[in-house]
Amino acid sequence: MKKCSIIAIVVVGVMATATTPELSNKLFSQSVTVVAVSKEYQNALETAKMVKDANMSKKAFYDMMINESKFEKKAVDYAAKKLKINWKKNALAQAKSMQKFGASKETIKEQLSANSDGGGFTKKEVNYAIKHLEDNNKDK
Repeated sequence: MKKCSIIAIVVVGVMATATTPELSNKLFSQSVTVVAVSKEYQNALETAKMVKDANMSKKAFYDMMINESKFEKKAVDYAAKKLKINWKKNALAQAKSMQKFGASKETIKEQLSANSDGGGFTKKEVNYAIKHLEDNNKDK
C-alpha cells in the first residue's frame, strides 16, 4: 500500500511541475512555432519543394519565387532555410549536366555565372562546381 501512495505523490508532483509556464513553454515551444507559420509561408515552402530539384542558383530561385510565383521575400527566405538548399551543390549539378553535353569548363563557368538562362551563381559557387567536376581529359 505504501508503494501506491508514493507513486501517486510522485505522479501528482510531476503533473504539478509540468503545468508551470516555463516547463510548458519548453515542452510545447516547437508546436507553437509550427502553428504560427502563416499560409503564405506554407505555400512558399510547398512551391519551393516542387522546384528544389531544378538545381537553380539562389538568384534564379528567388527571382522565380518572388517575380513569377509572387511570394514575399520573407516567405521565400523561410522556404529556402527550411529546405536547407545547398547552392554550391546546385551549381555542381548544373555543371555536370552541361559537361555531359560536351561543354568545356570555360563555357560551364560562363553559363553558371551569367545573369540569365539559369545562371546567377556566385563566384564561390561557380568555383566550387568547376573544382569538383570530373576532368574528362585526365585519362587521355
